[in-house]
Amino acid sequence: EAFIRREVLPYTPDAWIKADATRIGYEVSFTRNLYKLKSLRTLEEIDVDILAIEKEAEELLGGSPGALMPTANVKAGDVIAMYGNTRSREQRLDH
Repeated sequence: EAFIRREVLPYTPDAWIKADATRIGYEVSFTRNLYKLKSLRTLEEIDVDILAIEKEAEELLGGSPGALMPTANVKAGDVIAMYGNTRSREQRLDH
């Protein structure tokens, strides 16, 4: 009954216990009792990783820094040709 008062009644005040269907047992919530939240990476750490990956990609492509980014005079059609369909998956499913 303590469990029902503590965990159920605050959310469902009209709940009740059917005594003839009650069994003895335990429920262990592994997430609540055992999971330890890992701290998220800082934006600076993520930024360092992104820059390292971009540098590695540029080296693999044999380009100079900035080779992965389109220049200012690139037209929208060129960008689509370079990167494929720019619409999100949801937008494509809507049509």
